[in-house]
Amino acid sequence: MPKFLACFTLYLLSASTVLSQTLLINEVVSNSFSGALDEDGDESDWIEIYNAGNIAVNLQNKGLSDNLEEPFKWVFPAIEINPGEFLVIFASGKDRNEGELHTNFKLNADGENLRLMSSDGSIIDENLDFKCTEGRSWGRLPDGAQWNTLEHPTFATSNNINDIAFSSESPGFYEEEFDVLLSSIMGDSIFYTLNGDEPTLESTLYTAPMTIVDRDLQANYFCNFPTTPDNDNNDDMWQAPNALLDKATTLRFRTFRNGLATSRIETRTYFIRDNFSLPVLSITGNEDGFFSDESGIYVPGNSFDPNVPASGNYFLTGDNWEREIHLELFDEAGNLALASNCGVRIHGGYSRASALKSLKFYARSKYGDKYFDYPLMPAGENAKYKRFILKSPMSDWGHTFIKDEVAHELSERLNFPNQNSQPVVVFMNGEYWGVQTIRDRIDKYFLEYEEGAQRDSANLIKGGSSLRAEEGSADGMLELRAWIEANDLADDGNFEYIESKIDIENYIDYCIAEMFFANYDWPANNVRLWRSTEEDSRWRWIFYDLDAGLGNYEYNMFEHCMVPDPDENWPNGEFATFMFRNLIKNNGFLMRFTERWATILSAEFALSKLHTVTSEIKNEYETEIPKHIQRWNYPKSMDQWENDFNSVIRNFLAQRPCMIEQQIIDSFSLDEFGFSCSNLSTSRPLLLYPNPNRGDF
Repeated sequence: MPKFLACFTLYLLSASTVLSQTLLINEVVSNSFSGALDEDGDESDWIEIYNAGNIAVNLQNKGLSDNLEEPFKWVFPAIEINPGEFLVIFASGKDRNEGELHTNFKLNADGENLRLMSSDGSIIDENLDFKCTEGRSWGRLPDGAQWNTLEHPTFATSNNINDIAFSSESPGFYEEEFDVLLSSIMGDSIFYTLNGDEPTLESTLYTAPMTIVDRDLQANYFCNFPTTPDNDNNDDMWQAPNALLDKATTLRFRTFRNGLATSRIETRTYFIRDNFSLPVLSITGNEDGFFSDESGIYVPGNSFDPNVPASGNYFLTGDNWEREIHLELFDEAGNLALASNCGVRIHGGYSRASALKSLKFYARSKYGDKYFDYPLMPAGENAKYKRFILKSPMSDWGHTFIKDEVAHELSERLNFPNQNSQPVVVFMNGEYWGVQTIRDRIDKYFLEYEEGAQRDSANLIKGGSSLRAEEGSADGMLELRAWIEANDLADDGNFEYIESKIDIENYIDYCIAEMFFANYDWPANNVRLWRSTEEDSRWRWIFYDLDAGLGNYEYNMFEHCMVPDPDENWPNGEFATFMFRNLIKNNGFLMRFTERWATILSAEFALSKLHTVTSEIKNEYETEIPKHIQRWNYPKSMDQWENDFNSVIRNFLAQRPCMIEQQIIDSFSLDEFGFSCSNLSTSRPLLLYPNPNRGDF
């Protein structure tokens, strides 16, 4: 029996079992966006009860509750519901049982339990952990049957104006070509697309099973849209690939009845005879939203002005430049791990002008689920995300791909929040798009899961050559800087006050990491810090964006941070270096700073760890780099990538500890320092490279 027929048979059997009950919870709206107003003119949550039987039922003393431990949280009055009738109870918390019915509780839009109880304490019906999305409801289709997301809420009327579409095959990886059958519960017409666009009545009408074929030999399409101006010869500029790319099939389908859509859009991405060593992220969205001159967020478009460096559609921000897409994430084994309708925007600063863009994704109820309910970065402890970033390797100041990731991984145990990561292979509308890295997005949600903050009471500041609040207010830090300007921190009493406002251990670790990796694009850029609005909360700095680091191992970051040029804002202007220059005046701070340097150089930045971590990260990417080069011509070749890795990252990390030792002794006139480079010769590891190895060492 075909898979979809077996599923549909089980569906009908379950529907038959449910319909044998008389009284049912038929539809729930828990996001207050259904357009239904109560008698007070308020848009409240609501619950619909359906009598599927042949006789009227009196609801007196029956219970309704969102708390399994309090089954009779709200009790029905003496009211009858006739056969085939629908009764709505507003879940408003207003607690009314005369006239318009209102429960004494509200519903959680993120999902919770709901039970309908008989007066004798038995369960009549229940829905455990329902979830609603904005403008849609959670209901049974047909009435009284299987639960699903309904495209059109039907307040106190039949749900049957909706439909739900199915495919016979799940998205994923297949060894051979196969047929896909489409069907729907209500038998409406099904229209579909294969190019990423949302299906409409102008799309192809489904009439018979379709064959999913291996598309690798088909002509490239989406990669032929220039994503940078054609008058720039930088090596991170767009070039059309000179070979055929790997391709998948993106199938999108939807049901229609009498000219109106009756189901939500379903999206399935199918891969034939494809194998990747990394997880795969498939992005599916309307072509115009990405590539048209008028509205495409990924192209120079009509907004590009050759006389303005930071111009082009990809530099435009805000709600008008967010696009709805469908996202599918497949794990290393090829299993579908996450599927979500969400919003996407271009991310970053001037890296937006590179051919391969960084993206940021938003989970919003108006698209689908309010969260990405999956541990996107296994190394982290978070399993639910509101937003995340897909980082482009072209933001690297070089061709290594992995400088930023190396710096974060080596600093993982230091006393500051930093961004976790997960490299992935990306497909755009079924076309190979290259290797990018999923990263945390630094915002109030990041502070909640990474720092344990109350997200709505956090002050998050973007610093550097100025201070700007991204969440909350920057006033507290501005006031603290004014106090420091008026008080000499060489005085221990003044420093003690500062220590009550700043997490000094965090700040020391943060500065050590930035200085060790020689992040030239700091501190006049790439600075974020936060604290809670609570009175006793202290400021903490966040480690991110080391793309400009790991360059010149001889560069003296102590001079960089202590000898500002008042005439220059970047990279180390007077405003940006203010905090460090004042703190280093205090002898106690200097002692703690240099002692911590010695500890970290001996442990976190020990040569053995530096080499081991960088090799592991390189090996993770290495297999997928050739296809990425074929797609973007960046780097130019595997040799260039290998040479950059060795001459930039490996050489920097091998030389940097000894250089730091000498610089720190000279900069602070130290008689002794707890780390000695002369001891490294006896502890330097023996490296077998590459590892894993294929026989050539």
